[in-house]
Amino acid sequence: MYTCSVVELAQEGASGLSVLRTFRLLRILKLVRFMPALKYQLFVMLRTMDSVATFCALLILFIFIFRSARYHLIIARCATLVDCLIKVNY
Repeated sequence: MYTCSVVELAQEGASGLSVLRTFRLLRILKLVRFMPALKYQLFVMLRTMDSVATFCALLILFIFIFRSARYHLIIARCATLVDCLIKVNY
């Protein structure tokens, strides 16, 4: 592990070995095996993400519905206002 860092410092221009550093993140998966409390916490987080995704989908749906309703109300109001202005001017 430290040899990779030393070799990477020696090369300075090549970034091929820096990709190997991303595998350090996989160490967390090793901890999950040895720590059941961490495994339970990750399970609860994943289960909660399902609820959060459902909430976000419903929120986006409501925003779309009310935005469309507002748009149609404004268009309807402007159309009647223009009709009223045309009738008053002529």
